[in-house]
Amino acid sequence: MIERGTVISNALLRLGELGSYNDNGSVVYKRASTLFDAILDNVATDTSFLFNATTAKLTTTGDKSELDEYTFNRPVDMLNLLRTYPMKGVRYEGDHFYSTSTELIIQYCKKITITKYPDYMGEYLTYALCTELARTHNSYIDRLEYSEKMKGEERAKILAFEGFDKIIFDDEADGSSYLSPSGGLG
Repeated sequence: MIERGTVISNALLRLGELGSYNDNGSVVYKRASTLFDAILDNVATDTSFLFNATTAKLTTTGDKSELDEYTFNRPVDMLNLLRTYPMKGVRYEGDHFYSTSTELIIQYCKKITITKYPDYMGEYLTYALCTELARTHNSYIDRLEYSEKMKGEERAKILAFEGFDKIIFDDEADGSSYLSPSGGLG
């Protein structure tokens, strides 16, 4: 389980902030906390990560649009859309999906609390915070390049672990998509 205070403390320690890494009343800790909120918002909506993805089968509201499409309500916890089935003949506007199909399955990112983030995200979040602190504080600028490098490496590990480094193929016949397990054609 990832804890907010641990990520902030670890980031400050990695930046050499030995005096206030564990002082949640210090100015630098409070700035780190604010930056961390922004990082969590960005990660939650980043379609590269799948840890907060969920799949749902939507039921039509029974209404048809003026374009003769079935109407589906957007899930209330949806942050952004990853994919739909069928992939063709679907549009998203405001709080509704519209489709020529009577059934709609969507995969989307939903908001989750930091305690629900998987453990493998801990290092990425720490280096993401290091990077943002280095960008916004001149005293840490010499650590920016290293922090960005480590953030990128952690991101690559996560994408490989989640299988998102694979190629997504669209099946023209039925409008579905799938991940190639080998990452290649097949």
